[in-house]
Amino acid sequence: MTTWDATRKSVDAFEAAGGWAVEARIAAIRDGLGLGSISDAQPFLQLSGGQKTRVMLGALLISEPSLILLDEPTNYLDLPALEWLESFVLRSPVSMLVVSHDRRFLDTTVTRILELDDRTHTLRSFPGNYSFYAHERARERRQHEMAYQDQQDAIARTEAAIRKLDQAASGIEQETIHFHYRKVAKGIARRATVQKHRLERDLASEDHLERPENDKPIYLDGIVGAAFSDRRTLIAAEGLSIAPGDCTVLRGVDLTVRGGDRIAIVGDNGSGKTSLLAHAPWGDRACCREGLSSAGNPVRLPEPGTPALRCAIEIDRARRAAQRRCQQRDRTAKPAGSVPLCW
Repeated sequence: MTTWDATRKSVDAFEAAGGWAVEARIAAIRDGLGLGSISDAQPFLQLSGGQKTRVMLGALLISEPSLILLDEPTNYLDLPALEWLESFVLRSPVSMLVVSHDRRFLDTTVTRILELDDRTHTLRSFPGNYSFYAHERARERRQHEMAYQDQQDAIARTEAAIRKLDQAASGIEQETIHFHYRKVAKGIARRATVQKHRLERDLASEDHLERPENDKPIYLDGIVGAAFSDRRTLIAAEGLSIAPGDCTVLRGVDLTVRGGDRIAIVGDNGSGKTSLLAHAPWGDRACCREGLSSAGNPVRLPEPGTPALRCAIEIDRARRAAQRRCQQRDRTAKPAGSVPLCW
């Protein structure tokens, strides 16, 4: 085989494998995931968390597998990338298994729901999207609750009948020694015994319904209710600038956070949202971890890595301690009839 023949054979194999279309597909996936503005020379380790996730997702999509497993694919995706991913999943002929807590994404993209039951260790299949699955599960739960209540009512009636028979047999035996009536009492006792055995069999059968399990609620009202309703200033900043390393995330920002505020930080991947949270005066990597409330009371934020729940508990404890100090100060320093200035 000549060099020309070998080259022609390699080119034919390259064309058959779609080699000329690879660059176009890479560009389409890259633009769809919002990675077009990133330089090819930029090291992977210097990308943000969201950019790294999208790069790995793009590498998966470009490989054209026969089955794609997506575990929380919407994490770290900004809105344009999420919309592109939804469109890609809908248009792709490839089978996909998706693990996600994003109900809207599931409603838009999936056609079947697989439910893992951690109590029975079984797998159930529901046709349709997440909303249909949630509706069906709620309907099944209502039916289960009604059937369980009917079963409990039937058990209560049977137990009441057994008690009544036992009481009748015992009363007859205690009131007389007459052979005939004691024989009647034994017959009544046998009927009670038969019903007891029937009830035991029913309780042990596979048709017996277990009590429906209630969803485990998250009890936070008593802990963070005061923090949500208290509108005191928690964090106040003027001319705030944050520049971790050589990258400036914010410059000259005025910011006020009050108790009960719900604040969303939005922006494209790589714009510095995570850096803002990590390097701001309240973040894990900040030099200063203290702020001043509007009343001048020092508020110390939790140590790095402290869960949000403990943060709420510490805020509530700080509020209660300040109230006690304020009340004590008012009792000793304020004239009768004055109004205390507490949180």
